[in-house]
Amino acid sequence: ELAVIDVATGECLSRPDFLAARERVRGLACMFISAELGGEQMRQLIKLDGIDWLKKPLAKREFIETVLAYAKKVKGTGGQVHAVLSSGGGSGGTSVAVSLAYNHAMRRKRIGNGVALFDLDFSKASCGAYLNLPNEFNFDTVLDQPERVDIEFVELITKRHASGMAVYSFYKPEIGIAPQGRDIVLRMLDVVAYQNDQTVIDLPFYETAWKDSVIQSVNSLQIVTTSTVPSLEMAKLNYVRVTKLRNSTDNVSILVNRHKRALFGTEPGRAQVEKIFGSTPVEFLPEEQDVMIEAVNRGVLPVEVNGSSRFNAAISSIVKNAKAKAPA
Repeated sequence: ELAVIDVATGECLSRPDFLAARERVRGLACMFISAELGGEQMRQLIKLDGIDWLKKPLAKREFIETVLAYAKKVKGTGGQVHAVLSSGGGSGGTSVAVSLAYNHAMRRKRIGNGVALFDLDFSKASCGAYLNLPNEFNFDTVLDQPERVDIEFVELITKRHASGMAVYSFYKPEIGIAPQGRDIVLRMLDVVAYQNDQTVIDLPFYETAWKDSVIQSVNSLQIVTTSTVPSLEMAKLNYVRVTKLRNSTDNVSILVNRHKRALFGTEPGRAQVEKIFGSTPVEFLPEEQDVMIEAVNRGVLPVEVNGSSRFNAAISSIVKNAKAKAPA
């Protein structure tokens, strides 16, 4: 917790009741703001053990960055970041990422912690399209100035879904080829991760200048595949590459999307799929073609089309289990 106290011209600093009040909450971090203070008043202020002092008139950017710096110090790191990687176009990674973020938001709504969804495929902006939240922000002003990306900039480009989650999804293919595109993307991700308790990233299946850095840094990664042989083969290749980059198999799992239960079929069954991946954790997401098509066409989530959506129930279970396994 952080208290921001305006001591105005500093006259209150010598008042016994003010000093007594500060003493009663000595363990509470305080940031003081005031007009220009004299030398004796500054000495009095220092004795109050504040984390910082800002002079009025207060610059919004300076204030926000000071609070963010304190949050970083207290938390040590940012929030949890989870990446979703599709094994080729059509695997359904975007639907998974959107629903994961939504379920995180629903689980945290009552405690107010932030949840963000970040779409790193700037050639499609599919997350924004799926949620009917297009973002037409013009990045031309920062393509050559990544240092302009800060918390105030990120606030400017934030779109907010009805669930409360922040959505970052932009159709801006130029970022992928801009000389400083990597710096811009990683700076945005850094700010978003520190602002939010949970961040879900929808990674493109193709290579980008920032993809490896993201894969190495996230807390967990889910590789999304269908149960067709080519998609499963690509998922296995992705798994090998991802675990090599992370130097670990921890928190890397496989999600088999659009899985159909049938006695007879031409696609590999559950047992065959599990055999392909051995000890690697595999989750199966049920096929709900009608629900998913309607959700995409209406710009809503599968659970909003069908409150009993089996796909959403499976995603909700993944989020719940991940929370249960998280360290205290």
